[in-house]
Amino acid sequence: MTLPDGKSGNYEKFIREFSLTHDTTFVYTIRKDLKGRIKYIFDRYFEYTFPDYRLNIKFIVNNCIHGQGIINRMISRAAQGKDILEIGCSGGGLCLEIARKNPDANILGVDITENFLKAGRDYYDLVSKKEKLGKITYRYHDVNVTPLPEESFDVIVSMATLPCLVDKKKAVGELKKALKKGGLLIIYEGRYSSSFLEKNVRRLTPLLFPFLFVITLFKDRKPLSYQKATLFVKKLYGWEGARPCFKNLKEFGVEEEDIFSLVTSELVLEEEIRTRCFIDCFTKYIKKNILTFLIIFPLKALDDLILACGFLEGTTRYSVFRKE
Repeated sequence: MTLPDGKSGNYEKFIREFSLTHDTTFVYTIRKDLKGRIKYIFDRYFEYTFPDYRLNIKFIVNNCIHGQGIINRMISRAAQGKDILEIGCSGGGLCLEIARKNPDANILGVDITENFLKAGRDYYDLVSKKEKLGKITYRYHDVNVTPLPEESFDVIVSMATLPCLVDKKKAVGELKKALKKGGLLIIYEGRYSSSFLEKNVRRLTPLLFPFLFVITLFKDRKPLSYQKATLFVKKLYGWEGARPCFKNLKEFGVEEEDIFSLVTSELVLEEEIRTRCFIDCFTKYIKKNILTFLIIFPLKALDDLILACGFLEGTTRYSVFRKE
């Protein structure tokens, strides 16, 4: 299998073959933008599993949702290192972007899903023949079980991975040991705290209640109770099962535990940005295509304004920690 040429290659055939041969359960559709150019929309966790962010407009939309170019900021900061580790790398999309940013980097991506690792390796072999990239190695490694090599990395990156680790305190200690002196730990994670969710739900429900009441009255011919409106807002946030990360907080062992406070106790916080206070509630109802930008930008501007005013708490944090 070869990577098609960007101008004349048949990406439809390439993506179909790549998905089938790597058993990655990618579901894709083919759409055209306003100029008739083909766009590939991966509908299942594209931004975390497919080996290349640049083939899909969904990642561009999600980048807008994250705000302030958080993903690009994370890539640029990570690319400043030479020896870089990403834990929970999935298909290696983030590793590939870092390798593009720094061709001199040595990047290790670790995960516990062999299908994703194989997809990352094979895709890297294809792209490295056409692009100047840093060296990427994909390896099976369970951070819960096997220690990382000590003082080996300038930068360690974790995106949506720490909550899945069994012993988080031990894992944070291992990450600290694996960093060189002065090394950076870059984290982009949700704030898994029921108290934060309760605050957002408590403040957002009164704002949405009049609209929900009217819609329900016209649709179902009966008034909506405030209790049901509260439940609806919880579901918007994924608290009642819409998103796995909020489905059962106790299942992850983080009901009373703040992951960021664990890291702060071990490393020095150098930079922090909070983002996404309510926009996640609505984006899952928006189809990811070129017209999405007409909706995303005003929604994101409102989201940033509400967050800046302190009315709602940000659902995610981008943080950079340094080892002294």
